[in-house]
Amino acid sequence: MAFSYKGQRYVQFGGVSKIMMAKSTAVELNKLIPALPYKAGVYTFAPYKQYGAMAPYDKGAVDKAIAPIKTDYEAYGRMTPMGVGLQDLDKVVGGLSGKTAVILFTDGDSNRGIDPVGVAKQMQAKYGDKICFSVVSFADNKNGERINKEIAALSKCGCFALGEELLRNQAAREAFLKCALYDFIDDEVVIFRSIYFDFD
Repeated sequence: MAFSYKGQRYVQFGGVSKIMMAKSTAVELNKLIPALPYKAGVYTFAPYKQYGAMAPYDKGAVDKAIAPIKTDYEAYGRMTPMGVGLQDLDKVVGGLSGKTAVILFTDGDSNRGIDPVGVAKQMQAKYGDKICFSVVSFADNKNGERINKEIAALSKCGCFALGEELLRNQAAREAFLKCALYDFIDDEVVIFRSIYFDFD
């Protein structure tokens, strides 16, 4: 994520690192999340770190948790154990009740450790309909794109969006949040009780 984004759709992001785009996207999404009774937390992996523990959702608290995430770290020699990061996530999800939306901001490039799709499948089997993986993708190669799409497709409630589109378009951000955070059943809204933001 420290490397410059090489997406093909919009040249305006040339030279901007994927982690900078991910952080900006998280800030923009947080602006649109309504203040409803759910919990939220902000974490990173590679390395795993808690920036904001799971707590009743507060827009300001989530912004404060996102702010210190570094975007200028050294990329050389830094590996991305995405599967291990998802295992760390399992420790958080296991302590939550109700339905949980896991929003991953990632390029899908897992280059160390266990298979992230396999770990996500295990979590999906373990939690069933209680967990929904959604991916904000900054993939700029075929393998990363494959991993991101496979994770997002694991559950009926999973969502997938290109990070660059979310950055450019508020309507796209609104549609992604509607997909990732709510179930609509007979015109009633079912609110997710936990939101886990994870960056790689």
